[in-house]
Amino acid sequence: SEKKFRSLSESTPDIIYTIDTRGIFTYVNPAWERILGYSNEEVIGRHFIDFVRKDEIPLYIRMFKSIRDEGITVRDQIGTLINKDETDRFFSISGAPVLDSEGRTTGVVGTFKDVTERKLAEVKLEGERAFLRQVVDAVPSFISVRDAEGRFQLANKSLAKVCRTTPDRLIGKTLANFNPN
Repeated sequence: SEKKFRSLSESTPDIIYTIDTRGIFTYVNPAWERILGYSNEEVIGRHFIDFVRKDEIPLYIRMFKSIRDEGITVRDQIGTLINKDETDRFFSISGAPVLDSEGRTTGVVGTFKDVTERKLAEVKLEGERAFLRQVVDAVPSFISVRDAEGRFQLANKSLAKVCRTTPDRLIGKTLANFNPN
C-alpha cells in the first residue's frame, strides 16, 4: 500500500505531506518542489512553521493541534506558504490525523492545493470593484442598475441620499417597497 501511495502522490498536481506529532515534515511529494521551489532534502526534518508567514503561525498551530489533539479533519482552510524565492503562495489546506492500530495519533497527512492564481484574481477583482464603487459614488447624478423586477442591484450615493439611506440598504429593494425607516 505504501508503494501505491507513493505512485499516486508523486503524480498528483497538489502537494501531499505528512508531519509527525511534533509538526516536523516526514514526507512531501514532488509537487512541493515544483510549486514552492524547496527540494525534498530542504523540507524533510524541518518544522512546518518554517514555511509559514509569521502572522499566520497561530492559525497553522491551531489547525495542527486540532488535528493532532482532537482528531479533527480540516478541509479547504485558506493559508499562505512562503516560496523559496520568499514570495507568498496561497493554498487550500486539508489535513487529517494518521492513527496507529490502537487509534493513537502518530502524525498528520494532508494536501496543499495551490490557489494562488485564483486568490490574486479575487484581490484584483475586489480592487476593481472598489474603484468602480468610488467612480459611481462620485457622480452627482443618480446611478442605479435594476433587475427585471425593478430591484436595485447597484445604487450610488446621490440616489441613496435622496432616499435618505445608504446605497447598500437599497440593494434588493424596489422604490415601491423601500422604506428608509
